[in-house]
Amino acid sequence: MRSVNLLLTILAVAMACGCEFSDSNSENVIAAIEDAASKRDPGLCAKLKLEGEVSACYSGVALKMKDSTICGRIKDKDEADMCRSAVAVALKEFGPCLQMEDGQMKALCSAQVAKLKGDDAAAAASGYWTKIKSWIPGL
Repeated sequence: MRSVNLLLTILAVAMACGCEFSDSNSENVIAAIEDAASKRDPGLCAKLKLEGEVSACYSGVALKMKDSTICGRIKDKDEADMCRSAVAVALKEFGPCLQMEDGQMKALCSAQVAKLKGDDAAAAASGYWTKIKSWIPGL
């Protein structure tokens, strides 16, 4: 299950940055994530060659370690905010949302966390919960 979550994170970052990954690149990134997380050293991600791989690695390590400060190492601001959002959802905490630079992303992240915490009023008040529900059937 953890490998699936890591792969989904990698794919989300790759789609956001327009990066392409081959199976071997994905395997390299997953291996780098596992290594960096097990050694508690996100700096190991910098050894990857392509910027998209480095970003995906930082996102994966941040998610595994549940540490949104690692997302700050990602150069692309949108990718960094997506990373913070993933960590916020995993932790069910607003803190990573508040670190975001983009106001809309911050509100969307906060709405997701509020909904996960069962606070439908806060989620609805953000104005973004209606958008989230329209994107994901069955919510």
